[in-house]
Amino acid sequence: MAGLGRYTIRTVGCFFECDGKFLVLLRRSEKTQGGKWGLPAGKVEKDESDSDAVVREIKEETGYVVVTKKDIELLGIYTWNFAEKTVVFPTFRIRLKHMPIITYNPDEHQDYKWVTPEECYAMADAIHGLHDLLEYVGYIKKPIS
Repeated sequence: MAGLGRYTIRTVGCFFECDGKFLVLLRRSEKTQGGKWGLPAGKVEKDESDSDAVVREIKEETGYVVVTKKDIELLGIYTWNFAEKTVVFPTFRIRLKHMPIITYNPDEHQDYKWVTPEECYAMADAIHGLHDLLEYVGYIKKPIS
């Protein structure tokens, strides 16, 4: 059947950070990973750079306009392999000096909150991979077992 098989998507995400906390958004229940908390994130469009995509996604998902690409920092590019797809996830950080007003898109999200890395790591309703991402980028040190 056409359309079946593995595919790869490239999705950017951003730790939108202020005063030791970062923003997480609650996905609408009918969306992929619905009812789960995640970073501002979204797919990279055709012919779009990762940095352009993260600037666009931050504006679309929070209402915040990134003044310059110098405001964003690439933390790393991480990959998750699922049965049906591979997700390549360039991960950025924006450090803010003042808490911004958040205007989330109600078609995509139903709430938001600012959390510490530890609070986020303790969330049972985080999107798949967020706990791993907190470890990968160094917000959380995984206990040695």
